[in-house]
Amino acid sequence: LMGDAAHCLGPYTGFSGSMAMEDAQVLAEELIRALESSERDVVQALKRYDERRKPRVETLRAVNAGVRYMMLSQSRLKRLLMNVCLRLIPARIFVHILGWMVFKRP
Repeated sequence: LMGDAAHCLGPYTGFSGSMAMEDAQVLAEELIRALESSERDVVQALKRYDERRKPRVETLRAVNAGVRYMMLSQSRLKRLLMNVCLRLIPARIFVHILGWMVFKRP
């Protein structure tokens, strides 16, 4: 339902822990919303939770897959290019790009 039980992202981006906290917040919001409504429908709350989390999880899965692809590349040329880029491009640029990929809105 939450965390790695719902979406194991792997170790390549380090998002699993923060995703578990986000899951807990969204689940709490949906359960509170269900309790405050007249129906008190937990099944609908869980469906809304799932609908809210899916886009975020899919985005981070794609980011994680891209990072994994780069880090585990068997091509010497790709690794060489990546190592050169990592040395020449300031870290803040990579952080900015990663942040854009993770937090962009559809």
